[in-house]
Amino acid sequence: MTDKRWFIPWFAVIWACCAVHPVHADEGKLERVATEKLVAKADPARWVMSSLQMSPNGEKAAFIVRSGADKRVLVDGKEESPYENIGFGKDFFSPDGTWHVYAALSGGKRFMVIDGTEQKGYDSLGKRGTAISPDSRRSAYAASMGGSWYAVVDGKEGAKYDSVGDASFAFTPDSRHLAYVACVDRMFAKYCCIVVDGVEGKHYPAIGEGSPLYSPDGKHLAFIARVGKKWCVVLDGKEGKGYDEIKARSLVFSPDSRHLAYIAGIPAKNVEQVDEKFRDKTGDRSFVVLDEKEGRQYSGIVSGSPVFSPDGNHLAYVGRSGRYFLVEDEVEKAAYEISSTVKPVYNPGNGRLLLVVREKNNYFVVQDGKESRRYNSISAESLSFSRDGKHVAFVAGSGDRQFVVLDGTEGRRYERILPVEAPRISFDGPDSLWYNALKNRTQIYRVTEKFGELKE
Repeated sequence: MTDKRWFIPWFAVIWACCAVHPVHADEGKLERVATEKLVAKADPARWVMSSLQMSPNGEKAAFIVRSGADKRVLVDGKEESPYENIGFGKDFFSPDGTWHVYAALSGGKRFMVIDGTEQKGYDSLGKRGTAISPDSRRSAYAASMGGSWYAVVDGKEGAKYDSVGDASFAFTPDSRHLAYVACVDRMFAKYCCIVVDGVEGKHYPAIGEGSPLYSPDGKHLAFIARVGKKWCVVLDGKEGKGYDEIKARSLVFSPDSRHLAYIAGIPAKNVEQVDEKFRDKTGDRSFVVLDEKEGRQYSGIVSGSPVFSPDGNHLAYVGRSGRYFLVEDEVEKAAYEISSTVKPVYNPGNGRLLLVVREKNNYFVVQDGKESRRYNSISAESLSFSRDGKHVAFVAGSGDRQFVVLDGTEGRRYERILPVEAPRISFDGPDSLWYNALKNRTQIYRVTEKFGELKE
């Protein structure tokens, strides 16, 4: 098991300490008061930023550190046992932040370590690490021994397979059920299937990436499967129409679980009839399929779409044909040059559609037809909304600094808003939010902001 984040060293962690800084609105609309709480301090000469993990509430920091020839994990200021190697998976902290898990190597065996307690050792572990259920009470990971792979669910090994999709583990929202992909590859038995609560489903030649997917209410299960020479989406056991291509990880349920959408494609060599609305008369075709109904054809559909509105009544995506087109409910709403990138996002509080746009080296957010100030960078993943939808925040960059933009006003500037790969902003009230930030190359803070209209 390899992980580029393993080669990291020793730290000193310091707790408590707060500072309050007023942040005034750029346009006189908001006053923001930021309170900084120091969460951790590191040795900058030995620190590799990519190892950092933050707890869901932003109060705990975890790192891999080096001590001599060994590596250790430092969590909330406490150092754990040394190992030959350590790897962090996609999930490190549980959703409730009460426990953590990582992979370790010692004596030729690889095993998970849960809250400092070593689990059973195996020859190999899945690279994704441990999947944790939404209620934080269950876990699952892939492990191999003697050439066979297992799904280890809640500490118990499942049936033997030739492979288990370690990135495929999917819990229902209520955490009661678990589904994953398993495959057999032998001379007289070659198949893949979805395993639900330990029971195999129908066998297929292959299962597509991003499968399986549970609906938000947990009542429906969808996955992409190979049937003959075509790919189809299987919803609740029923196979849909076959296509030459179905884009990996494009399956998406509406928030109300009533609709299912995905991206399908036709290679140019297989095109039999030209869509009259298709601008490019030759080339590959892509389109969104909503509830088995095919949408407009484009040369491609941009990753990160389609997306549903909060009430599930609208669907937006970005199609590419000469230019990028924002499409909502199959109507083109806006167009951007091909040098751009466009990502649609619905505000869950009021249902309005926003866009994160890059044009050349400038990024901006479009809301209600109005563009935000342009920045060197904007993290689309960081876009956050207050519960009532009245406030919008995102992480932007200018020069070598990052900051949180709230309703068009810029906050304090930091070296990084954390985590680095996917900065996170959390609204915890109608007039407050928090995030984690790095400054002075060594100090990690939990920044809490109170905001309101600026008084004259």
